[in-house]
Amino acid sequence: MTPFSEALLSKQDEMRLRELANGIVRGIETAEILLDRLGFTSSDYTDLSETRMFRQMLTQAQSEWEGASNTHKRIKLKAAVNIEEALPHFYRAMTSEKEPLSSKVKAFEVVSRVAGLGMNEPVPAGTGQFFKLEINLGGGIAPMVLANGTENIADDVSLRNIVTQIEHESMGITQSGLFDNLPLEEL
Repeated sequence: MTPFSEALLSKQDEMRLRELANGIVRGIETAEILLDRLGFTSSDYTDLSETRMFRQMLTQAQSEWEGASNTHKRIKLKAAVNIEEALPHFYRAMTSEKEPLSSKVKAFEVVSRVAGLGMNEPVPAGTGQFFKLEINLGGGIAPMVLANGTENIADDVSLRNIVTQIEHESMGITQSGLFDNLPLEEL
């Protein structure tokens, strides 16, 4: 009976086993590094490989990793590993006296870009809904801007009145009929 038999595992042990299965399937790290990082020995792995539970975890990890919807993620991960392995070469090129300055600069630019140095921080996109209504009145008058979600927020009553006015005009209701629907405090 192995310590990893079909008995109930703690949540932490199950997570370690799933991470081991995923790591084996991905093949990014060597088996020795993976086992050491997760706190398993070669003997533990031999015992694990004989259990039905771990073989199922491997099968599941394999199907998820090779799934069509995971292609982009696999490519990005493999590319990141390749870049990481190439970094010492770029460092040697940047610091070598034999390399021309132009090569050093190019290596420096590549490493800087990979590290995200010198790049603008991404501006977070607004969350939720956004509404902006701009009315150009012509005749040199500045446009009236009503917006929700910016510093230019108009109150809901003003916005509702303008939208109602536009709706009424499209239905042929005259301006005097429009004022009949407004509350007195708005006049």
